[in-house]
Formats: sequence, structure tokens, C-alpha cells
Amino acid sequence: MSRTRASLGYLRRPGPLVVVSLLYLLLVSGVMIWRGISVSPDYLLLVLVPVALLSGRFVGFLRDWVPFMALFLGYEALGGVAPKTGMAGIAAQAGTPERTGLAPPRGMAPRGEAAATAGTAPKAGTAG
Repeated sequence: MSRTRASLGYLRRPGPLVVVSLLYLLLVSGVMIWRGISVSPDYLLLVLVPVALLSGRFVGFLRDWVPFMALFLGYEALGGVAPKTGMAGIAAQAGTPERTGLAPPRGMAPRGEAAATAGTAPKAGTAG
């Protein structure tokens, strides 16, 4: 039993593949950042393919990551579809600030950005 456990420990020991993989990922990420390319999950999937090939776990890698990436990329693509449907967003359905109780009480002047957009911005140096 201990002989089997010892051989399994040897197989699980991190070796040069881990060091090479980390150096490769650091190099590729650095080049992507230097060139102004965003380091996003879809690019990382493609960057990690050579590591999966070297480790001999390519099929398992694809089985684990492709469903996640399909969902992620589908979610990202829907951001461009939603405005074209003509449906109102959640904020538009909620109503105006007066209906939701977020408006200032009557008689109080708005401050900050609300005052600037209403044209009643307080003058500089006044407390109001």
C-alpha cells in the first residue's frame, strides 16, 4: 500500500511543466497587456490550449471550459441585443423618482448634479 502511495506522490509532484506553464502565462499576459489587449476569459481559453496539450489533458480541458465559455460569451453577446428589442429596462419600469420616493421633499432645492441639470445650482461659496 505504501509503495502505491509513494508512486502516486511522485506523479502529483509539481515538476518543470508547472514552471514552464507559469512562465508562459506570465509572458503571454504581459505581452497582451503591453499591446493593449484585454486579458479576458475567451483569450485565456485560447492561451491555455498549448498548456493543456503539453500536460496531456486537452480533452478534459475542453470538456471543463467550453460549456462555461459558451455561456459567458452568450451572456456578453446579449448586451448588444437588448437595446435593439425596444423593451424598457428595469429602471424605466420602476417609474419616476417622485413615484419611488427618491426625489427631495417639496420645497427643498436639489443639490449637486441634480441642481446643475435643473438649472438651479447653488452659487459657489454659499451654503445652500
